[in-house]
Amino acid sequence: MAEASISHINTQGGDFAGRDLTKIQFSFSSGNLKDLFQRFEEERKNNIHFNEILEDLEMFQRQKSNEKVIGLEAKLRAAGKPEELIEYAFELKERYAKNLTKYQLFESAQRINIYLLGFARTQFMTYVYPDIKKKSSDDKINVLMQIYVIKPMMDLLKGDTYGFTPEDIHGIIYFLTGNCYIKWE
Repeated sequence: MAEASISHINTQGGDFAGRDLTKIQFSFSSGNLKDLFQRFEEERKNNIHFNEILEDLEMFQRQKSNEKVIGLEAKLRAAGKPEELIEYAFELKERYAKNLTKYQLFESAQRINIYLLGFARTQFMTYVYPDIKKKSSDDKINVLMQIYVIKPMMDLLKGDTYGFTPEDIHGIIYFLTGNCYIKWE
């Protein structure tokens, strides 16, 4: 419902604001990411394996040390999320974690995942989390997630060979949540 309202506003031919109007325009330079996808394809095709986990990726795979370990389910439950979402979130997190493990022998795939994890975390913490702290409605949070996390990441991934979908992006978010890099309350 909220997404339809946003589309409707965009088709009116002008800005609509009750007070101040802040415009944010994203400019993504995904050239480096495209190069990494090409390199990943070559590494995969030629079976070139990498024997270490890059430090930045290893950081995202570990639980943040200064956080109490309670797990994804407990975090989403504490944030008042419905049971169906919790089950779905766990499924997406696990799927992303398996995909991460599957390709961790390729340096370029590690670099792609470091980039995506960092981008998702930054977008979430900058544009979504402030409204979570204000206890905004789930509808508003979902719209913010779509505008500032899902859509920009899908734009970055256009033409990739990794096959990312919006569900995979949500998997990244829930993976980060499970490892205490993103909060929902």
